[in-house]
Amino acid sequence: MTIQFLGAAGEVTGSSYFIEDGDTRFLIDCGMFQGSDEAIEKNKARWPFEPSSLDFVLLTHAHFDHCGRLPKLYHDGFRGHIYTTAQTAELADLILADAADLMFHEAKTHHDIPLYTLNEVKALNSMYRPVPYKTSTRISDKVSVIFHDAGHILGSAIIEVIINGKHIIFSGDLGNDPVPLMNPPAQPESADVVVVESTYGDRLHEHSDRVAELKKAVLDVVANKGTLLIPAFALERTQELLYHFNDLRETGAIPDIPIFVDSPLAIETTAVFRRYESLFDSDSQKHIQHGDDFFSFPHLKYCTTVEESKSINFVAAPKIIIAGSGMMNGGRISHHLIHYGGIKSTIICIVGFMVQHSLGRRILDGERQIHVMHQDMTLEAEVRQISAFSAHADQAQLLEWISGYKKIGQLYVTHGEETSREVLVGKIKQAHPDLRVEMPELLQSVNIE
Repeated sequence: MTIQFLGAAGEVTGSSYFIEDGDTRFLIDCGMFQGSDEAIEKNKARWPFEPSSLDFVLLTHAHFDHCGRLPKLYHDGFRGHIYTTAQTAELADLILADAADLMFHEAKTHHDIPLYTLNEVKALNSMYRPVPYKTSTRISDKVSVIFHDAGHILGSAIIEVIINGKHIIFSGDLGNDPVPLMNPPAQPESADVVVVESTYGDRLHEHSDRVAELKKAVLDVVANKGTLLIPAFALERTQELLYHFNDLRETGAIPDIPIFVDSPLAIETTAVFRRYESLFDSDSQKHIQHGDDFFSFPHLKYCTTVEESKSINFVAAPKIIIAGSGMMNGGRISHHLIHYGGIKSTIICIVGFMVQHSLGRRILDGERQIHVMHQDMTLEAEVRQISAFSAHADQAQLLEWISGYKKIGQLYVTHGEETSREVLVGKIKQAHPDLRVEMPELLQSVNIE
């Protein structure tokens, strides 16, 4: 049996693993590379296998860097089933359809051919096969899987693959416990092989400061009659922010000021969250039972149309705008950067991971002469980061999860920039000197005996 690492090796995006055992061939995830011109070329590259020869795909969750190339896989010949949770299937359809629309308009602008189309996204809907948590599901004569709750986003899973008696566990992305709505990541007991993410393998989140820092940002824009501009991922981050804003206003910690969710994708995603409230953590369930609605409260407005988005500019400050894209590489956040980024009373609050070379990462690293929507501008707004809002486990949580196993035969550390991986591997070796740990390179294949 072999595992080939097709992405997220020395970087955070492009997650995909190709498993081959005799005549059985399948993928774990099929994510998009993001953040650079090199990523564009990687996404266009030929597969190191024939897509039509794949038996199936197992999908950990609906983030674009894990599901983003599935329509291309279909375009290139894959016709097998995609096994994932029901929530992930719904969310992936939204994420991929939104991406296809953006690709279409960008390709039209540049007289290019999009990586895939909406038709290919829709073709995937008949291929999804829902898998429940904590249940052994037979995929074929040789393969069974168990999906465990990863606590990362709605429907996210740690995937345990049992093939020829070997237990191989793919962490997917592990959640940042405790966060609102999500349960803690499950803890499997043992495995022959574990493939673990390392996004925040070199740092710790400041959990105690998360809500306090958000509250301070709101109070500061209120005091200065400014705008709090939050580039946020449509999936999970927007819903978590709404949870906190609802709680802060209900407890009187912040005044009632206009809050705009300016992202059609985030609005559609929030509707999916509403349908699966039964999967939220116990604290959220208690709030729901008492009639609390995290996603609908006074002064909150969802902006679906372009006209509604433009109308935000005519609402007097102070105000809060939550808009996509989360890494500031496009979307409605671009318009708000142009309108509010040159104003000193604006606070740009970064609450998610920014991949290298993205506009968000460059701004976070101090760049103030920026190019947005074909315009050069000087950023006068204050930039703040609240890293504890990350949906990823930090170094301590990753180490705790690894230490929770009674037995691991081999550990592969992926899905992290080189520094993050190296630091985490060093910590793992200190804690578990006898554990076999490797950092696979892109396209490297390893034998599982």
